[in-house]
Amino acid sequence: MPKMIASGTLPILVKTPSLIDGRRKFDGGIADPLPVEKAYKMGAKKIIVIRTYEKKFRRKLKLENYIGALLSSQYPSLKKALLKHDKTYNRALDFINNPPHDCEIIQLCPPKKLQSKRDTKNIEFLKADYKLGKSVAEEFLNSFMAS
Repeated sequence: MPKMIASGTLPILVKTPSLIDGRRKFDGGIADPLPVEKAYKMGAKKIIVIRTYEKKFRRKLKLENYIGALLSSQYPSLKKALLKHDKTYNRALDFINNPPHDCEIIQLCPPKKLQSKRDTKNIEFLKADYKLGKSVAEEFLNSFMAS
C-alpha cells in the first residue's frame, strides 16, 4: 500500500513525501513520465503506451516546474527531475517513435486535446474524455483482433 500512496504523491500538493524503505518517494511520473526505455531494458519487446496527449504533443518546460523546483530545494533529486521533465518526456517520445529493431511500441493517443486536466472536477469534461478514451481503446482492440 505505501507504494500506491507514493504513486499519487505530487510535489507541492503534498508537503511530505511517502517513505518507502527509509527513502522519500514522490509520483514516479515526474522522474520517468513514459517509462518505455526502462520497460525495454527490463526485457519488454512489445510495449503498449496509453497516453493522455495527442500523438504530435511534445512537452515544454512549464512555469509550474520552475516553481516546484524552487519549493523543492530540500529534495535535490526532485528539483532536478522537475527542471528536466520536458527533456525526459521528449526523449521517451523519441524512443517510442524510433524503437530498437527488436521492439514494437504501440501508442494509444486521443485524437484531440482532452477537456479535463489533472484536477478537473467538471463531470461533463470527465465523461467526454472517458468516452473518447474508450473509443480509442475499442478501435485499437478491433484492429488488433482483426490482425
